[in-house]
Order: sequence, then C-alpha cells, then structure tokens
Amino acid sequence: MEKSIQSLSYKLILLFIFAFNSQNAKSQNLIHKDEIISLVIKQGLDKMYNLEFEESEKIFLEIKKKYPNNPAYDFLMAMNTFIKMYTNNTYKEKSAENLNYLLASLEKTKKLDALHPNDPEVIFFYMSIYSSITLYYSQRKETIKAINFAKKTYDFLRQGYNLKNQYNELYFSAGIYDFYREQYPETHPVYKSFMWLFAPGDKIKAIKELEYAAQNAVLTKTEAHSYLTTISIKYLSNYENAAHHASYLHKNYPNNLVYTTRNIEALLLSGKYEEAEKLLPLISNTNKKIFEMAYHIFKGILLEKKEKKYDLALGYYGKGIQFSKEVEFPVNDFLGHAYLGIARIFKHRGEIKSAKIYFEKTLEKSDYVAFKKEAESNLKQ
Repeated sequence: MEKSIQSLSYKLILLFIFAFNSQNAKSQNLIHKDEIISLVIKQGLDKMYNLEFEESEKIFLEIKKKYPNNPAYDFLMAMNTFIKMYTNNTYKEKSAENLNYLLASLEKTKKLDALHPNDPEVIFFYMSIYSSITLYYSQRKETIKAINFAKKTYDFLRQGYNLKNQYNELYFSAGIYDFYREQYPETHPVYKSFMWLFAPGDKIKAIKELEYAAQNAVLTKTEAHSYLTTISIKYLSNYENAAHHASYLHKNYPNNLVYTTRNIEALLLSGKYEEAEKLLPLISNTNKKIFEMAYHIFKGILLEKKEKKYDLALGYYGKGIQFSKEVEFPVNDFLGHAYLGIARIFKHRGEIKSAKIYFEKTLEKSDYVAFKKEAESNLKQ
C-alpha cells in the first residue's frame, strides 16, 4: 500500500515552499512573501486533497494569473493530475500530462534560479519537481533516468535540510529523510553497502520532526499525518497511533477514498473491527479497481478475525487478489494482507504445506515488519 498510497504522498512533500518568508526576495516572480496567495494555495490544496478537482483547478488558476512566471501553477497542476489519475486508475492515459506539467514547472524554476540563485523557493521547487520526475521514471521502470533525477533530488534536499529551525514546514521533509535514510536499508539489506553515500538519519528524531509538522505546520500538515500513519503501520507496528492520524485525514477529507482506505486498515490492525466495518461500505461499489480490491481484502480480514468464517474469508481474499491484477499502481502491501490471511486460515485447518506457501508469498510481497515476523516465525516451525 505504501508505494501506491505513499508514493503519491511523496510527490507532495515539498508544498511548504510557499510558507517561506525570506527577507532577500525582491522580485514579483517569487511567491513566498505573498500571504494572500499562500492562503489561496492552501484553499486549492484542501480541494485537491478532498478530490474536488474542478474547484482546485479554478483556484490554482488564480496563482497563474498573479504569478505567470512562477513554477507554482504548473507544479500544483502536476500534483492535481497525479492524484486524479491515481484515484481514477488512469495512469497510462494521464502520466504524460503529469510529466508535461512537471517539465513546464522545471523550465520556470530554471529561469527563476537565474534571477535568484540559491533562494529557498528555487531550491525547493527543484527538489519537489525532481522527486516527482524520479517517481515518474521509476514507475515506468526506466532505472537510469530515475537514478539521475533521484541524485538531483538528494542534492537539493541536503541544501534545504538545515533550514528547518527557521521554518516549521521544513520539519516535514527533514523527518521524511531522517526516517527513510535509516529504515530503507533495514527493509532492503542489499543496499546497506551503499548507504555511506548518504548523510545519516535518525528514526527517533524523525518521528518527533513529523509529529511537530503535524501539529505546527500549515502546508505540510496533511502529508505529515499521512506519513505518520504509514510509518506507524508498516515499520513501528503502532496501530493506535496510525488510527489517530488516519482518522484525522478521513474526517478532514471525506471524499478521498485513499485516506478512507488507510483509516480502515489502521482500525483493522488495531482490532477496532466494529469501527472499521462501519466505514467499509464507503469503498465498495466504487467502480474503481483499487478500492474494490481493498474492500474485498479488508472484508476478508473481518470475516477471518472477527466472525471466524474462514471459507467466506478465503473467497474475499481471493477476489481481492484478482482485482489487484487490474490496478495500475503497486499493490504489494494489499497482497501482503491477503496472503497472510490465507496462510493463517490454512494453518488453522492444519494444511501446513499450503500455509507455508502463503507465508512465503507474504514475505515476498509485504514490507510490513509485523507481517514479516509472523511469516518468518511460522516458516521456522
């Protein structure tokens, strides 16, 4: 789930560029000193997160009218397009449009850089755009291009890292770096030998930075809640904390079924089955494969764990797996739920050989720390 849900979140991590209040910016091309337009941007983002795309596009046009030479409009439209194509499962049809907005934003950033080299707004536009292009090429499996843009992203990330004490919004990007710099090689040991190339992080410090952003930031508040949800589920197995942050997202953006889905998952993992069951109809009958997949897998969890109806649970898990084949975005974390559930049911029935097959599938697909531990423990028996 993280790569699907959280990759779209990573594309948005640098929207705080509009919150800066640099005393050196003189040109009307720079946007961060304009408090009124910053409010307009926030209103547009709220509409975007709530999937009110027509409204967000109208609001973003106000930015283009006032700052036609600033990268903000094109970058925000790229984000808007990405969330829209994720929600509608139209990546193949819309990814080129997304890239075109990013490239237009990049060209304007380069022109802004010529006028204001090393200005914080310029640095963070570069970082956000390059990270988005990295994601684009990564999803297309164009590895060399993805690595090239990832390096550029990292260079600008390090330039901006030490500014966080001056601007609350920067606690978010600092937290993201500090956590994943340490977590990634733990999850993927094959990369440990390369990590000396990157400045060290600190996971405990990272959580504090993200919590600070969730409480005190404005433009990165939503993303901080989103990442804290994911980190708490996948790596910390702190399901109560995950449910807290996921509930905030669902209540503030009720139209966003990505956040609804994450909220249901957090509730299921924390054992709050009744609350999860009440929300489950919200992601059924959407005619969108990703949510139909999630609905069936989550229904399987309820049938298995709450109602002990194992035959029915197997049917729902199986149907969820079938739906996953029609989803254009990564689905491994959903499959981890399904495979682990199937493995538990086979183990309960005494079908140990079949159970081991699905415990192995769980290890293959899922990065959830708790899931891996459960699967590894059962495979040793």
